[in-house]
Amino acid sequence: MLLFASDIDNTLIYSHKKELNAEKIPCELYEGSNISFITKNTQEKLDYIYENSLFVPVTTRSIEQFKRITFSCWQPKYAITSNGGSLLIDGKPSRQWHDYFINTIQNAVFALNKAKELLENHEYRIYDIKLVDNLFIYTKSSKPEITVDMLQNSLQNEPVKVYTNFSKVYVVPESIDKGKALKKFINDYTVSIDNIVSAGDSFFDIPLLEAANYAIFPDELPYLHHSDKYIKIPQGELFSDKVVENVIKLI
Repeated sequence: MLLFASDIDNTLIYSHKKELNAEKIPCELYEGSNISFITKNTQEKLDYIYENSLFVPVTTRSIEQFKRITFSCWQPKYAITSNGGSLLIDGKPSRQWHDYFINTIQNAVFALNKAKELLENHEYRIYDIKLVDNLFIYTKSSKPEITVDMLQNSLQNEPVKVYTNFSKVYVVPESIDKGKALKKFINDYTVSIDNIVSAGDSFFDIPLLEAANYAIFPDELPYLHHSDKYIKIPQGELFSDKVVENVIKLI
């Protein structure tokens, strides 16, 4: 059986703010508004993938945020959320999984608290400081590059990594990433996997791409191609449609 482990946002679904020159279906409802969409082509092919492989979403979204997403008339049996720190089984969080990763971040608690203190009075912060599922820090900045530089300089030699994705800023313990989570999932929950395919579009996804046999990613992502085989999607192509088309070829 093929295991398809995929990032969600900007890999399979898109914000309502993105112009999609394709027929689209709403897939996330928040406070009465449709805020995310999936193309009809991606959804139809994802339906086929769901029926003929093991599809595991792997996302930086919190448990609560992930649960807002709907995929057609089905939901995946397994979903890895919180950048790898949480696992949902039939929609319910695994306490054992979460406790395992909570234990791995104990050496980063001081750094997370320090990051929170630094951000509380940071002049460019434009959003609340969130401790996502008790695992990592998340906020937004009007000048994310400056915010990241400040955090990196202040947290040197601490066991955390600082990321930015547009205005979003994250401080994440080194022991949590999507690649570590995928390897643990394969070890703990799967038996007869013949091939592992991953897809992602951002720095958060590089460990996930590295953990697979096949990696699918956009051409502009500076990924070092550690997977056995990789598929780069050129700029100008609708990434989600190309991801599912290529996965089906591998089933």
